[in-house]
Amino acid sequence: MEKKNKSYIIFIGIVSILFVIFFINVIDNDDLTKKLNVNTKEQISTDIRTKVMPKVQTVMDKIKDTPLKDINHLVKKPDIQYNEYLQKQKISHIQSKIVISERELEKEINKINVDKIFHNYPCKKKENVFINGGIVKVSPFKINISNEKIILNGVFKTHSLRATYKPAGLRWLGGRSTVHLTDTIIKVQVQFKPTIVNNWYLKDNNIKVTVKLSGAHIKFGFLSTSKFNHSIEELLKKQIIKKFRNGFSIRKSMAKSWKKLYVNKQLHNKQLWLFISPKELSISKFDLSNHKLSLFLNIDSEVQVTSKKIIKQDILPLPPYKYNSSKGNFEINIPIKLNYNDLSNYFNKDKKLKNIKDIELSNLNIYPHVDKLVFSFDFKYKNHTGKLYLAGKPIYDKDLNQLQIINLDYDLETKNMLDKIMDKTYLSYLLIGIEEKLIYPISKLDKYKTIFTKELKNNISLSVTINDILVNKVYLDKNNLVLTTSFIGNSILSK
Repeated sequence: MEKKNKSYIIFIGIVSILFVIFFINVIDNDDLTKKLNVNTKEQISTDIRTKVMPKVQTVMDKIKDTPLKDINHLVKKPDIQYNEYLQKQKISHIQSKIVISERELEKEINKINVDKIFHNYPCKKKENVFINGGIVKVSPFKINISNEKIILNGVFKTHSLRATYKPAGLRWLGGRSTVHLTDTIIKVQVQFKPTIVNNWYLKDNNIKVTVKLSGAHIKFGFLSTSKFNHSIEELLKKQIIKKFRNGFSIRKSMAKSWKKLYVNKQLHNKQLWLFISPKELSISKFDLSNHKLSLFLNIDSEVQVTSKKIIKQDILPLPPYKYNSSKGNFEINIPIKLNYNDLSNYFNKDKKLKNIKDIELSNLNIYPHVDKLVFSFDFKYKNHTGKLYLAGKPIYDKDLNQLQIINLDYDLETKNMLDKIMDKTYLSYLLIGIEEKLIYPISKLDKYKTIFTKELKNNISLSVTINDILVNKVYLDKNNLVLTTSFIGNSILSK
């Protein structure tokens, strides 16, 4: 009913203004002025000044000074879209650990071709053995990782291999011994204590190779089988070291793990989407133990929180190897909603607001009004009771680490009412007293540490330790005061 009456008043005001404009035009019209005598013209002007204009002014004043009685009608709720107050993606530091199993390494090792490594191997000046033929691999290399070493074990078999030994002191007599190594079993062990080199290769400049032969048969000669075996073993070592000199690649395993570092998950009751896009990668250390190769990574990633899923997420190729032992901070921007009803309940439970300057305040309700908050109280002062309406702008004070209200002021009717029952100086003190008590400490946001760390752990295996929460901006939407916050700490992504 009150809303209809107000609309009717506004309508009457507009009609009255139009009526005034019409009469002014009529007075200024030369043709009509000639038809009117001077007395009539003066009478109209007098009526406009004394009767019409006061009524118009009364209507306009009433519209302008309408008090905040119908709070749901007068409070103008913001119409902000959720994405408008989400901050841009942030570069954040994430630690991760990638484990490469012995089986994965074996696949890469066995790509190295060591078959027939002695095919037409010539005799050199400083060597007394000439080899012709080759060896073939019987079984793939098996890997054992322990004590910071990679140990490879392989079994080979000779394929029509003939080794001829020419003793140095008997060359002028043409003395020689020949061993046929047909179907001889050769056991090879290679030990690596590798480092990582560019393009993701494991390399060791001091490879150790052990070779054992069995089944060699002497055709004729001057020396024993053990002497021949020793010579052949030395040549095998040289050839195997030559084959493994460039190391072996772990790029494929790393590229597979690199793609897994891209995160696209829903959080917080499916209200938010979390995206992690790694951009740079470095190794802080790697460990060879317990039958696996463990790589400890430092990942600089773009971390973004949105209310909508990003359809396209570009996956970059695996970056070059880089060593970096330094650790940076993990930082993620998360919007936190503080419902107006929850804020009202918090302040209603706060005893500091119950009595200010001998005025009893109760039943606080908070509403949004564009970029301000409207506070309504029930109050009691001496023999007077009623409603107080105030409005102020919420801000975050970085130095005090708290939310507070600035530029708090009464609405017009509240101010007029209080002017009648208390001194103006007292009125100012009351306003300051209320403003000082409308404080929301950021420590109240600590519960969100637990909420988001638990969700990150359960959804994407990201273990986060939050050391600090910073508030970047304060926004008002239809139902909530929204804080864009930065959670800062350390993180480990397990995959």
